[in-house]
Amino acid sequence: MDRRDFFQLLTMGAIGAQLNRIPMALGQGNYSNSSKFKSSYFVNFYGEGTVDQSVRIYDIFSEELIKVPMDFSPHTMTRITENILVCSKKYGANAAVIDIKKGKVICSHEYAPNDYMQYMGHCLFDENKGVIYTTEQVYSERIDSNHRKGVVHVRDPFTLKILDTHESYGYSPHDLLFTNDGNIALCNTADKDLPYDKGQSFWSTDYRNVSLINSSDFSLIKKIAMPNSYFCPGHIKKFEDKLVVTGVYGNLPDLEFAWGETNWNPVVIDKDGNTTELLQGSYIHDLMNTEHLSIAVNENAGVVGITIPRCNSVNFWSLKDNSFLGHLNFVLPVGILVHPVHGDFMVVTDRGVHRVNPYNFQSKSQGMYFMGNDMSHSYII
Repeated sequence: MDRRDFFQLLTMGAIGAQLNRIPMALGQGNYSNSSKFKSSYFVNFYGEGTVDQSVRIYDIFSEELIKVPMDFSPHTMTRITENILVCSKKYGANAAVIDIKKGKVICSHEYAPNDYMQYMGHCLFDENKGVIYTTEQVYSERIDSNHRKGVVHVRDPFTLKILDTHESYGYSPHDLLFTNDGNIALCNTADKDLPYDKGQSFWSTDYRNVSLINSSDFSLIKKIAMPNSYFCPGHIKKFEDKLVVTGVYGNLPDLEFAWGETNWNPVVIDKDGNTTELLQGSYIHDLMNTEHLSIAVNENAGVVGITIPRCNSVNFWSLKDNSFLGHLNFVLPVGILVHPVHGDFMVVTDRGVHRVNPYNFQSKSQGMYFMGNDMSHSYII
């Protein structure tokens, strides 16, 4: 299948999704489309550190490839209107607003060093309020009790002006989404160089958790603890009334723990806040002992796919019974999404895009190297 055939299928899917509102489309990537947007663009980042460094936006109707030069590498993309995207850097000073039709950045923001703040990479669009919520953290020169303290800034999505500020109820906040009941679930990773002694407050639920937050006033509903002593939740998706969380382990160099001998398993949270680890199958001999990164849920198959870039692997689990279904080896798989027509997983790797059947996990290369693999997540939006 060449790129024209691939995107013709996407076009059909966009139209079909508008007519039928198939549930499959809800889980196609890390970004959840608003119902008023049709799936019009495939978005990724290309050429990090080169003269051609740019956000690649492929219009699946006109087959036009739009290149938007960027002076930083974005972590995610959030769609605000038909033409406007917002992105920010992970552990960085930068955020930007992109106008797709104009093919350029129309607004940007950069923290100065003495602001002692940094973006954490994800944001959430609140269509009802017309604002975005950006995950950020205090990044002071001294490693003290406020270092990496999490905040959520309420920003104007067109100017990036701060309208309000809330705490994230943890440290190093990263991903967030709206739950089925309209509240917000937010991952606090408490990762990196927090000033906490081993076995003590670093591992406290006060610092690393999934926080359930009332979206009307940002008051805390509940902090959900992780089911083991080291997992730091990072990315989050929905399946029915459950939440699925991937993450990292807070690897402190002086901690007496065999980091290389444990699997870093994703976690499922049920509607009552109970947690269950998604365990790796016994026939997989290589420990997936590194970050489980991008996550996509196939609603129809009830399957979650998760990329583990440093292990050159993608793992799959059933969300119906939490069983491990298999894994595939690719070269540096980073992004993953679900095709809005045929429902196959699409895995973005260092060797192009691969299509994976969610039932038998057979894979087929699709090419499409022109879209790049330099952003932590990939999108059809």
